[in-house]
Amino acid sequence: MYGFQDPVADMISTIQQIAFRAALQAAADNSTLQNSTQIVEYTGTQEKLIYVTRYSYMICSAVLSFVGIFTMMPLFWRWWQLGREFSMSPLEIARAFDAPLLRGVDGNSSAEKLARDFKGVMVRYGISTKALAEDQAKLIIDYEDSITAPRQGWIYK
Repeated sequence: MYGFQDPVADMISTIQQIAFRAALQAAADNSTLQNSTQIVEYTGTQEKLIYVTRYSYMICSAVLSFVGIFTMMPLFWRWWQLGREFSMSPLEIARAFDAPLLRGVDGNSSAEKLARDFKGVMVRYGISTKALAEDQAKLIIDYEDSITAPRQGWIYK
């Protein structure tokens, strides 16, 4: 099928080429335009960001930060009386909260020993494949093949 394309783009391109070539020729023909200096006056503005510190807000936030620290301190009080060295490792915390995956492991195992014992074991966070009803659902960390993804709209224990 034959048809016509819009010629405007070609026309504009041709006019630009003609104007460019005419400007080059005008500069070559007029020797007063060569090596000339042009002076342009202008007025400029510059924007600067200025930060203002409200010391009352800063002091209030610092006090609230320290209140948070001091309210957490009782949770760690007498940690040295646990009878063994421990860390805040996720493995040790999971063992302390009786994670199903770690039920058969010695409670006094260090994080390093737990990591060695479970090297290469694939785990996943979700709901157990045994809990197929919403009222039985509980989010746990267990072996990858016994976990399914959480379901939208369910409320977990």
